[in-house]
Amino acid sequence: MQPRKYGAGLDLEAVAKSLQSLPKHSLLTEIEVKAVGRAMKAAASLSRTEESLNRQRQLMSEFRKKDNLYGLVQLTSDHRLRAETLVAVHRIIEEPLQRPAARILSEMDKALMAKYGASGLRLAS
Repeated sequence: MQPRKYGAGLDLEAVAKSLQSLPKHSLLTEIEVKAVGRAMKAAASLSRTEESLNRQRQLMSEFRKKDNLYGLVQLTSDHRLRAETLVAVHRIIEEPLQRPAARILSEMDKALMAKYGASGLRLAS
């Protein structure tokens, strides 16, 4: 069976084996010193991969916020597409729609018109 690779071609099983096989005595040969260096580079790579994953997790968490996703609904003027987008947003945030999508869109539009004192909405290109 082929070991699974993670990250940028990082083989976790190989890293674990290389760390476990490091010599335990205090005087190392040149070959052992090189093996230790490779193992340390692999371990450092794991640390960088973990940091990258944590950053991506934070970005995804920010993206999934309701206020951010509701902005997607306003990107088009097609009511059918806006309703589908609203349904998708609620699937992403794992919150069921309490009212029909068309009604929610109408309320969103009215709120925007009231907030900006507009008689209608027009999307800037």
